[in-house]
Amino acid sequence: MDSGCGLPQPVAARTDENGRGLSLVESCSDTWSVHDYTDKDSGVTGKAVWFTLNPPAAAP
Repeated sequence: MDSGCGLPQPVAARTDENGRGLSLVESCSDTWSVHDYTDKDSGVTGKAVWFTLNPPAAAP
């Protein structure tokens, strides 16, 4: 889980090879999103990125 502030967003990759993670997830997955686990009443902060991969159609 990521406890940083704000929700993750894909960004343009930098020359130092950082910032490619969500762009790779976006390009390889069928869908993706972020689940926010923040619960201020219990002191929990964090989020998780999830994605789905649909299997290719079967060959006839």
